[in-house]
Amino acid sequence: MRIGASVLAALSGASAWVSLGTQAVTTDAAVSRIAALPPIWLLPFFALIAGGAAWAAGLSLARAWPLALSGLLWLPYLPWDVPAAFLIWQGPIAIVVWLAIAAGVLARSPNEWWPLLDRAARDPRMAPWLVGAFVAVSALAGFNALRGVIPNGDEPHYLAVTQSILLDGDLRIENNHTRGDYLSYFAGRLRPDYLQRGDDGEIYSVHAPGVSVMVLPAFAVAGYGGAVALLIAAVALAAALTWHVAWLISASVVGAWVGCAAVFLTTPFFFHEFAVYPDAPSAALVMVPVWLLVRLEKGLALSRSSLWAGGVSLAALPWFHTRFAVIAAVLGSVLLLRLVRLAGAWRHLVALFAVPMLAAVAWFSYFWMIWGTVSPTAPYGAQTNSAIANIGRGAVGLLIDQQFGLIATAPIYAVAGAGLV
Repeated sequence: MRIGASVLAALSGASAWVSLGTQAVTTDAAVSRIAALPPIWLLPFFALIAGGAAWAAGLSLARAWPLALSGLLWLPYLPWDVPAAFLIWQGPIAIVVWLAIAAGVLARSPNEWWPLLDRAARDPRMAPWLVGAFVAVSALAGFNALRGVIPNGDEPHYLAVTQSILLDGDLRIENNHTRGDYLSYFAGRLRPDYLQRGDDGEIYSVHAPGVSVMVLPAFAVAGYGGAVALLIAAVALAAALTWHVAWLISASVVGAWVGCAAVFLTTPFFFHEFAVYPDAPSAALVMVPVWLLVRLEKGLALSRSSLWAGGVSLAALPWFHTRFAVIAAVLGSVLLLRLVRLAGAWRHLVALFAVPMLAAVAWFSYFWMIWGTVSPTAPYGAQTNSAIANIGRGAVGLLIDQQFGLIATAPIYAVAGAGLV
């Protein structure tokens, strides 16, 4: 019985792989359907993970039979002519299938899983991992639903920088656009996104290289899908750390869950979780020094490794976007003011600020070597969109603009005003 359950779980893992694919109907007489599936190496990976988890959990066949419903997701991809009705089982309907499977498995033994889930959700040691897993699954579902739309906007431009580093070992992107390297993940013409050429006359992206470097290993192994998977993993880590910090601040399990839901399941953050932009993965970088501040506030000990982790996070932020340098400077300044009060403060300060100081030199040198100035505004040339004079009206628009305003798109953020008070 345990073997049968593991086999069904492996099938569901394989079905998870196929549910990430997409399919189109053609008018070609010889080819009626065209399918685009995830990298083939993910198929055995998903199957082994699901089957192994079922075996480790001791899942019985009586409880596992709803997993067989995942076979529906294979119907559109059968390699012969199939009835048109089979084609409905791909696309957004896959989410409904997985919800039905989850409900079926849970309904088989509510007296077993509900107390266990309830205890895990209330346990400060387990809940962060639960919220991280939930955010990762929801982000994967969102990514799958929007596969026909993304990557778009600035996403392919970040990936173009990744390809330039990977293929040429440099940040000069003009030749990558000329060769059409981006065609593996973006359909259409992609012009280099720049405002100011470098001192050497070459084109360098206007976008900071942080997220491009971050996703490089995953992109090298699994392309665009691998890059997205790595970003989602970073967001899941940010969610777990956010839950933990919220719990430390409030001592409320419910408050921590509500706080995480308000951020990670609402616009605009949710739609950044699976997009190749710097904002979502930078949340993890921000939360590390915030976590240090909260531990200082609570009088909790700080290990040397935690301070080094905070320093690396502060150092990385400006590389993800120039505006994040302000966040890093503010968080670093507050940590400095807190740490100088402690005994043996110089040891803490060295551990926290050694990496950021070296990174700051490298960051300013980056602008100097490419554009001949240490000013972080160099890539933007004569553009004034980021000028200090725009802060006032920009802040108003950030909150209430009908298209981009934070409160307009996610009214729950208005509650944050109470926190400021």
